[in-house]
Amino acid sequence: MVASLPDDWRTPRPRDEGLPAAYLGKPHIGQLEHTSDVKAVAWSPDGTKLAAGGYDKKIIVWDASTQKKVLEVDVGDWVECLDWSGDGKTLGCGGGFDKQGKLFDAEDGELQETLDHGGIVYACAFAPTQPVFACGCFEKKVTLWHKDRGHLLRTLSCDGVLKALAWRPDGSMLASGGFDAAVTVWRADASRTKQPEEIVWRSKLDSIAADCRDLAYTPDGSILASCDWADKVIGFDAATGKRLWEITNPAEQHFFALAFSPEGDVFVAGGWDFRATMYRLEDRKKLASEYIGPETEDHVGGQTVRSIKFAPDGKTVAFCSDDRSVHLWARDAATRVSVAEEVEVE
Repeated sequence: MVASLPDDWRTPRPRDEGLPAAYLGKPHIGQLEHTSDVKAVAWSPDGTKLAAGGYDKKIIVWDASTQKKVLEVDVGDWVECLDWSGDGKTLGCGGGFDKQGKLFDAEDGELQETLDHGGIVYACAFAPTQPVFACGCFEKKVTLWHKDRGHLLRTLSCDGVLKALAWRPDGSMLASGGFDAAVTVWRADASRTKQPEEIVWRSKLDSIAADCRDLAYTPDGSILASCDWADKVIGFDAATGKRLWEITNPAEQHFFALAFSPEGDVFVAGGWDFRATMYRLEDRKKLASEYIGPETEDHVGGQTVRSIKFAPDGKTVAFCSDDRSVHLWARDAATRVSVAEEVEVE
């Protein structure tokens, strides 16, 4: 039997009214409110701003220190994925039935380029060392576009709908994952447009139902982690694809998002359990967990954690969810919170 929810369980909680202990803990330092579910977040490279987008068909840019809105970009359709270019000049996004990736000026929100695809764009990421914007879409392809000129550089064919992309920090590799229940790492030199696709390694996940939902590299590029529909986060040797470790969500709920700290000592994962949980990378020990869902006997959806990003200085974690909010979490305060639950480590 599912317990009844409070009438206002999806209503954003204004910051100045305080946050009920049942929803948020002491490490919570802010809640940025949208008018619909928030699907993606991205920090500016200098950490002064935070962009977020979702079902309200907008990208909203927030001042990270004042938590005030500084820019609102009309995208025209819902935002499924979002990234901020390394030079700080461009916001890239995808999503919507218009089947487009889009590039906007990060200063004034002006549309710079529309990148047409044959299906919904579910994942996007700017290359760290090249002027390249990668998109992964419903038509089982990864497309690489010139960030400044807007033309297609090359296409990588995949075995399933794409849901996740991540560049290795040195820009040499691009990892992809999705409904093929696998993680694939590509040699990502966009200048080699006439060369055949080159897969560095590919690793199948544990079952056909283990759809990959997010990917992240450690800052030194030595580990690639995936999170999946089979309730696991798996760490791979980034060079060889060898499995190094895995953790299983003790709540038996799907993971949707993960991110490593800039120092590379911890990572945060979240998903269908309405939590963002911080783990120490060295031994995968759980350090802290932030619950943003209503008190229910069973999870019934509505506050799934969709995207997680550390600020460039590593002090703040931003994560967004279906509660129409972006939550800000202070890392130092979070690691002081006592968590009684144990996590299964392999």
